[in-house]
Amino acid sequence: MESVSLIQLMLQEEGAFFHPSIGVLPIHQMGGGHGVIATENLPSNTVIVKIPESSMITAQKARNHLNFWISQQKQERLGWTPFDGRSRRETSVDILGDLDQMLSPGSMIIFSLLVAAGQCGRFSNNAFHKKAGSASEVMFTVSTGGGNADLGPFFIHRWMRTWLLSLPTKYDNLLELLEHTHLDSTCVGVARSHDCEGGGACLRNFLCFERHRRKVLEERMQLEKEFNIVMSILSLHLPLVQPSGGCTMSCATPFTMQQFIWAYNTLMSRGFSYDPEVWAVIPWVDYFNHSLTNNATMRFDRCMGAYIFVTTAPVSKGDQVFLQYGSYTDAELVLWYGFITTPSLLPKFSSNDDIRSRMSLLRKVLLEHLRHEEVGNLGSERDAWLSSLNTALGHCFSPWAKADGSYPPSKKGASWLESLFTSYKDAVAGHKAFDVSGNVHTAVKAADELCRVLTRGTVVWDHRRLTEPGCTVGVWAPSNSMLSLLKYVSRVCRKFSPDTCLVPTAVLRAICWAELVCNGIVGEFDCPVDALLCPFGPKNEMVPLSEGHVGNMARQVSVDAAYLLYFLAVEATEDELRVYFLHDCV
Repeated sequence: MESVSLIQLMLQEEGAFFHPSIGVLPIHQMGGGHGVIATENLPSNTVIVKIPESSMITAQKARNHLNFWISQQKQERLGWTPFDGRSRRETSVDILGDLDQMLSPGSMIIFSLLVAAGQCGRFSNNAFHKKAGSASEVMFTVSTGGGNADLGPFFIHRWMRTWLLSLPTKYDNLLELLEHTHLDSTCVGVARSHDCEGGGACLRNFLCFERHRRKVLEERMQLEKEFNIVMSILSLHLPLVQPSGGCTMSCATPFTMQQFIWAYNTLMSRGFSYDPEVWAVIPWVDYFNHSLTNNATMRFDRCMGAYIFVTTAPVSKGDQVFLQYGSYTDAELVLWYGFITTPSLLPKFSSNDDIRSRMSLLRKVLLEHLRHEEVGNLGSERDAWLSSLNTALGHCFSPWAKADGSYPPSKKGASWLESLFTSYKDAVAGHKAFDVSGNVHTAVKAADELCRVLTRGTVVWDHRRLTEPGCTVGVWAPSNSMLSLLKYVSRVCRKFSPDTCLVPTAVLRAICWAELVCNGIVGEFDCPVDALLCPFGPKNEMVPLSEGHVGNMARQVSVDAAYLLYFLAVEATEDELRVYFLHDCV
């Protein structure tokens, strides 16, 4: 906590404002985490924090710091004298040109955080550890007092070293989980071909849905590409041997991939939108936690030249001030940020080992029959709570947005829906007909019929309609994109075959059942809910969630999604699904 106060004091010296009625305090429910708490009542529309633009880490500042550091490293290795000004100017132009050409704004910040953290002594590899008494030793020592401008533009800020050293050692997200599984050459090769069968050897113990595993592998591959670009820039500009003595450094490995992932996660968990440079990292405000029912927001105010944080609702004394990072499902939150929200929104669902009790809770949420003791303290209006739970406990079928907010391109004939039922066709191929009844029969029949329509190739589909982003099923309502897709597919199927069973509710059952079958969560035959097994074995064999282990959170997300999909495919009645379709997804 001392570092928090110190960072705040140093930021105030640079013109930052912190409302006297807020403070950073431990949050016991977070297992040792911290949050911003109101120490007095705060009205709506109160400016609680203002950070001047000069105190923000932008891509332009990152570019300047990298140019300074690489130039100074090159100077030391080449033994330049103060009279070699022309060589230094030419080198600076070359460095800046390569940085601009090879790095995105986000990568520029990641690279600069990596360098600055090394300068502060966070890492122990040879890139930052020089022989005692050498001329370069001074360059890599950051004092705890005033600024250290001789270390580069970042270190004119007195708070920089304290802030960098106060950052978490790890972020407990899925990218780190993949790092800790010691990804072997087989898994890497599979990831590069975007075939998750082999990658599943690394992630299958934690994520039972192939689309989740594929996303983690794709993000890891993108990180490896960015890491290799950073290494190539260093190899291009820094010589392998320092001729004047002191140390020999192989520029092929001045940083490790694990350190690069740390810098990437620092940006992802502490980055804010900042046009036109996309990202900016801002100290101290990373203590604001996420909630879908946020009571504060943030924006860059060009007139004030500052990032401001403002309450959007009254905040009572003792309450936490929340921002909303985005409308993320738990699967997305555990990928990027390393936490999930369903256990706090609906405690009895995530902690319940009884399948029938889980199904009952899902039904009560859908019909809005939950009692206070099942929900816990809502802390907000019921509509806001339902909206938050619907988002958190959602399962997204369409490709997720990339880190920069853009969506991956899609190929005609390869939408998520067509790919799902191509896989379903392969999964059920060669099996004999079977006798089932009730809603299991309805789900299987609908999945088989939709599979025939999608894989026969006789229907011309509107590719744009099949590739709308954000196709998600929630616990209370489908997303607007998903509802539109269900109605569109049903309409086309009925036009193709007037006697089809594929009304919109049947299309929903078909999709959810196919997802369960293709991921091995249910068999291709009759699977009553009592036989629906946890994909990872008994719950008492898992790492306790209270320990904050990302593997356990990933398992929790998979299990929660599996029960939701089974409920929608099999357990929900036609009347209940019609109610489900009538709800407005906010």
